[in-house]
Amino acid sequence: GDGGTHLPHPFFGDEEHAKQNANQWNVLYDVLFEETTTQRLYLRRLRTVMDEVLQSSSIPLGRRFFENRAAEIIDRASPPLSSNISPVNNYLSSRRNVLSNNYPSLIPASQPANPDIRISAAEHNPVSTNQDEEYIVLTNYEVTEIDISGWKVAGGVEFTFAPGTVIERGGDLYLSPDTLAFRNRAASPTGNEERLVVGPYAGHLSNFGETLNLLNTAGGIVSAFQTPINPSDAQRYLVVSELMYHPADPNPDAEFIELMNISDSVTVDLSGVHFTAGIDYIFPGGTMLAPGARIVVSFPEFQDGSRLNNGSDRIKLEDATSSTIREFAYDDESPWPTGPDGGGFSLVLRNPVDNPDHNDPANWRESTQRGGNPGNSDAVFFAGNLNDDLDGDGLSALLEYATGSSDQVPNGSPVSLATIGDGRLALTLQINQAADDVTHRIELSSDLVNWTDASARFPLVSFNNHGDGTVTLTYQSDPALVSAAVPRHFVRVEFSREP
Repeated sequence: GDGGTHLPHPFFGDEEHAKQNANQWNVLYDVLFEETTTQRLYLRRLRTVMDEVLQSSSIPLGRRFFENRAAEIIDRASPPLSSNISPVNNYLSSRRNVLSNNYPSLIPASQPANPDIRISAAEHNPVSTNQDEEYIVLTNYEVTEIDISGWKVAGGVEFTFAPGTVIERGGDLYLSPDTLAFRNRAASPTGNEERLVVGPYAGHLSNFGETLNLLNTAGGIVSAFQTPINPSDAQRYLVVSELMYHPADPNPDAEFIELMNISDSVTVDLSGVHFTAGIDYIFPGGTMLAPGARIVVSFPEFQDGSRLNNGSDRIKLEDATSSTIREFAYDDESPWPTGPDGGGFSLVLRNPVDNPDHNDPANWRESTQRGGNPGNSDAVFFAGNLNDDLDGDGLSALLEYATGSSDQVPNGSPVSLATIGDGRLALTLQINQAADDVTHRIELSSDLVNWTDASARFPLVSFNNHGDGTVTLTYQSDPALVSAAVPRHFVRVEFSREP
């Protein structure tokens, strides 16, 4: 049958527009229109649908969404429909006419092309320490409701507003990573305060400070908001300094992750610090890490059966308030070091005290010895006079240090250059793997006066870790290096010591 009175079917109207052959209407529409705010929100969304989907009668028939979609369905119907497109077009035309002409004082005009909507506030560090209670506030500074369907918030967090998202005139919209947690906040803003709240967004706001961008459907920035910088000690000073993700056989359970406190004066409280990606592990209460100290979480301590992926994986470390300390992804393919992928070497962060970007593979290297050095460092640093040549072999003390030889014993050149079969150049170089304070690059010149960086023209093709602290690198030039246009090239390797 037709069901009962007040049947909440979306095709039924309100009480004034009840179903003609029965005493039935949708009471939800009555509630919607009795409340002024919700009525205006609904009408703004209706106006958007009129403008973008139903479209104006001034739009040529060939560009109208509904008419073209209906024609497409009718044309593809099998067996063919008995009716053609004309009745559909006539119906759409009548509805378009009614909505456009019969309610001029009720349905609002089209919204401004560039409405004044701003990210006006953000709570990045809730008093409760529950990061799911954080929020972002969008404020509508227009004198009419604004439809932000399809808009996005990007930057520190990610969210796309669902169709039908409308902000009332002069009103606020709260964006939350967990709407239930927002409603359960102990302090305002919270539930039962008649606030518009949407979510969940992906990610959490960082105490390091970040820019949140509100983007319209075209991707243009409508509003930008800078969150304050207020990191915890764990966020300031903890780095992931070493990890063994794919130990060599026959000991596959030798995985570990090492953290280091890079402060020279602050002891970091690790209570509640935890991994949420890569492995599962929570540091117990009272765990303290002294300045400059390291702490290792080894495989037997990993929780919930977790372990590191042998190929690539994402590591995420959060503090006790669930704020991100470190988040990065490692890989087992170049440009990441490949020796840690089952070769027995660990992945070591270069110069951890400089707080390098963990996502940049250039900031990582292989350990000098198989098994890594959990709880310790294998890095060495130059001491002495850079230009000394105590053994008289023509190689400076810095060059001998950078290439893993000794300034006490005469040595030959650590660099060799050869021509391979197709005319390309092969450059072989030995370096001191542990010399984190030295970098090198290949340079080219045609006159021995002007030198340019040629690193991009000499890709690395071979990396051989000898397990004694030295590595042999082989680079090959690109085919275009040797050509008639440039009759000769000079090649050199420049070593630089970082302060």
